[in-house]
Amino acid sequence: MKFVDCVPFEFSFTPGRSVSQQLHELEYEILRVGLIVTQGNKNQLAKWIGLNRKTLVNKLKKHQLFIHGSIQKPLVVPRQSMV
Repeated sequence: MKFVDCVPFEFSFTPGRSVSQQLHELEYEILRVGLIVTQGNKNQLAKWIGLNRKTLVNKLKKHQLFIHGSIQKPLVVPRQSMV
């Protein structure tokens, strides 16, 4: 099964908002949902989305989903700034 088959959301760009911010939010959602689907298995998530593990960990840190060696909880709460 491919990661994209497990993603339970759709994304469309919103006119009037910066593409950069929207891509940042999309990346956050992909990582957040991916962690849920893989039950926090970073090796599996990295393989599914086509990143090496170190790059994945750096992105998780950037989005504050991974701090001090553990995945942040709760992962199922949507980010409020994305509404």
